[in-house]
Amino acid sequence: MRTFLLSRVTLLLLAVVVPISAQNADHGSVPITTKTVSDMARLAELRLPPPPKDYPQPFYWRIAFSPDGKQLAASTSEGIIIAYDPYSTAILWQTQPKQRMYPGFILTYDLSGEYLLVAGDYSFAVLKAATGEFVSSNSLDFKNNPGDYQRPNFGGFSPDSKHVLLMTGRENFYRVFDVSSGREIDQLAPEVGCDNHMLLADNSQIFCAFSRYSYLRSSVDLSPVRELTDTLPLIDYISTSGDRSLLLVVGRTQESKWLDYNFTLHDATTFAEIKRIPRGAYSDDWPTMIPTNDGSLLLGIVNGRVKVLDTQTGDFVVSFPFSDRLDSIGRSFAFSPREDRFARILTDSNAAIEIYGVADCWATTDREVNRRVKPSAYSALAGTFTPTDRMAIINSQTVESDLWRQLEDQTWIRSDVVDVHGSKCS
Repeated sequence: MRTFLLSRVTLLLLAVVVPISAQNADHGSVPITTKTVSDMARLAELRLPPPPKDYPQPFYWRIAFSPDGKQLAASTSEGIIIAYDPYSTAILWQTQPKQRMYPGFILTYDLSGEYLLVAGDYSFAVLKAATGEFVSSNSLDFKNNPGDYQRPNFGGFSPDSKHVLLMTGRENFYRVFDVSSGREIDQLAPEVGCDNHMLLADNSQIFCAFSRYSYLRSSVDLSPVRELTDTLPLIDYISTSGDRSLLLVVGRTQESKWLDYNFTLHDATTFAEIKRIPRGAYSDDWPTMIPTNDGSLLLGIVNGRVKVLDTQTGDFVVSFPFSDRLDSIGRSFAFSPREDRFARILTDSNAAIEIYGVADCWATTDREVNRRVKPSAYSALAGTFTPTDRMAIINSQTVESDLWRQLEDQTWIRSDVVDVHGSKCS
């Protein structure tokens, strides 16, 4: 029965998932900076199709941008991997690399952008990023105990892209596989397990942290490189800038008895503190953010909303509604290395990916107004447009002397009930 479901879903993906708008290809590659962030808006939404009757809705699980920012990969709950063009939203390729891979917990590119690693329950696969062609795979069960459950906690490629590095299981076993064959060539048990793992220094080092303890180890043999416990603050969440020059730490403070938290930016080579941004009391959810390469902005998710924080002022300069629960699949969002696209999985439905960027033309409103399926006041309602919405405008049309604006989700709104922003609005 499971095989039948997957084949049906695959066919539906091919038939139903289409670009939100061909005009998205016209959006320029404008980096999100302190000067352009005020024109940031939602540019597109990618959706999975409904499943066959009596089957559950498949959903996105993880997303990742390629190193050149020209591809957005997504793994789904059914083990299907889809590569999108983040500008036109067209599907570049899709594949189901390996059975028993439900879902793809790990999704990451090698440094060159040649390979894509996907790892899920029980197995992993390496794909060619350009085509989705299968390269290799292997089971994540231990050979001496095939029933031992080995969910991956961390994954990546070696600096030369010849090896896959995985940490699996509750003990955080470090396992090394050959990319070309998928064969396991080494297995190590680290002295200290970690809640947070991250590859640094061009993938030659693994940053390992749990609570107030943090270490830097070789990605080749896990040999100690440096202990950072007395250098870095308590760590609840970590990320790096796209060029990996900056390390962002989100952590509670001892002086507040672990009730308040800070953002701290560090040099990712020396780990020296560059800037500390106090944020006050911990609320419903840890802010999960990514710094820009110059450290001027942090982009991410705060309490279910897409937000951008100016590190100079400590204020959120942009906040998008579309609040969701962030409860079922963890935090999955990605910031393009080109710094012009930010994507996140909308977990209210789990079947949608939102893409944000600098818009040529976008709309806001100071009151709740209606959106229509066609540019006419007599057409069916398609929902409402709220005062905190920021949506890209992709088209305009005059009907019976009224100017209508088409939003990125294909709905229409009358121009006189919204405020229009951007340098290229006509």
